[in-house]
Amino acid sequence: MLEEQPDALAAADVNGDGATDLVVGLMNGSLEVLLADGAGGLIAADRESVDGAPYALALGDLNDDGIADLIAGDISSCRVFLGRGDGHFGSPSAIPFDQPVQHITLEDMDGDGLIDVVGSWEYGIEIAYNRGNATFGPRASAYAVSSAGLGPAVADFNGDGAPDVATGGDTQHSVSVLLNVCEPRD
Repeated sequence: MLEEQPDALAAADVNGDGATDLVVGLMNGSLEVLLADGAGGLIAADRESVDGAPYALALGDLNDDGIADLIAGDISSCRVFLGRGDGHFGSPSAIPFDQPVQHITLEDMDGDGLIDVVGSWEYGIEIAYNRGNATFGPRASAYAVSSAGLGPAVADFNGDGAPDVATGGDTQHSVSVLLNVCEPRD
């Protein structure tokens, strides 16, 4: 079905039919949208060429319109592609990460009701706070950790009601937990 080796996957309903679809990041620098056919199969719907090979993908509603948006990270950048609701995505806009991210998780980190982007790279975590309408910035908050090859995993690790971030990796044989101390943003 795919013409190139897949490097990343993300699943959500991207065309509004209630079925879970799949977005695949391919090593040749393209994104392929595979729509659910209703019988457990997938049908190729769209292929878009992007700069770099996307190896970190996530889907979530970043602009509160009820449509899944795509976040794609590659060797040089992290970008948001707003969903159109028909299995296609709009032109990308950049997320201001200082480092190229290897993994992406979506979570409201500051309690403002907007989904933020949590990215990890080899020795750090960055959080890009959503300002609304899927815009981020002016820059991401960065945190150094001993190793972040895995993750990030987001959960309330200390029971205070706020999401915290855990990551780990094999280079230091360690796990780091960053406790959330954000005040809710307006």
